[in-house]
Amino acid sequence: MTQSLDPTRIQLVPHASPYPKVSHTAPPSRATRETILVIEDDADVRELVQKLLEFLGYHTLMAENGTVGLALYREHQKKVLVVLTDMKMPAMQGAEVIQTLRTINPEVRIVVMSGVPEEMARVVEEPGRLAFLQKPMTKKDVVRAFQFVLKNPTAAPL
Repeated sequence: MTQSLDPTRIQLVPHASPYPKVSHTAPPSRATRETILVIEDDADVRELVQKLLEFLGYHTLMAENGTVGLALYREHQKKVLVVLTDMKMPAMQGAEVIQTLRTINPEVRIVVMSGVPEEMARVVEEPGRLAFLQKPMTKKDVVRAFQFVLKNPTAAPL
């Protein structure tokens, strides 16, 4: 991957977003430091997402696959605000990760990300529970997906 590691940008790609317009995207107070669990097998994408989330004021737990991600969730589930997981990963696919997370905690909030547009058809979004994030994504796309899963389309949780 040849992208810059600037934490304020992942990649600018013009496309229509299924989420409402963001009213505010400034970083929150760093004092909140809520935790996001990121499950992503691509090290470059994982690093970019980590830098973006930390710039936005979040603490991150990083997992390189579903097995590690589920172990981290079991250990830290009380402080994990949202799980951000890739759909296409070796060994354990995103759908299995989601199913297992829901077995552990039926109320877990999940943002699913994928670079395969056909994956969106497999994900049924639920306000307050599940959102889809198409790769490549912008900072605004990430904020919108988090707003959707956190059930607050006007305030900026990020």
